[in-house]
Amino acid sequence: MKEKGIREILESIEILKERKRSGWQIRGLPTESISDHITGTTLISLLLANLLDVEVDIEKTLKFSLLHDFPEAKLSDLDKLSKKYIDKQLSERKAIEDISEPLKSILKEYKKSNSLEKKIVKDADKLDMNNRLNKLKEIGYSGKKLKEFQKDINFNFDKSNQLFDLIKSD
Repeated sequence: MKEKGIREILESIEILKERKRSGWQIRGLPTESISDHITGTTLISLLLANLLDVEVDIEKTLKFSLLHDFPEAKLSDLDKLSKKYIDKQLSERKAIEDISEPLKSILKEYKKSNSLEKKIVKDADKLDMNNRLNKLKEIGYSGKKLKEFQKDINFNFDKSNQLFDLIKSD
């Protein structure tokens, strides 16, 4: 890997630590960084992978999870309103092309994949958001601002539904 590529990746890591998730921010709710969300999603991915009664490639799951929102270092976190005007998939493909190897290859595989590991990460992504939503409720937030995040959620696994029910029951 070339020094320039390493520097770009290191800079992206710092951006992800500082960049806030915009959905919470524009609604005036306590924010978390994209990096915070990636950490939550990764830990839930690991938990979910271990709860499933099937063989899971843990290394692939962790790679996919750690990188699932990495393009947001270049794009920012696109909230629902922004997605009306910006083609997120096209923008992500462009951003991925500007990311150095080996991360680029992993991201391309993740985007094309329909694997068990990607499904775990997709479920973990939703579970992390709902875990955050539950925490905001616990500390006193309610009403319209939170309802915008609540929607019917379709999970890939029964274990994801069980984790969701556990999150909601707190």
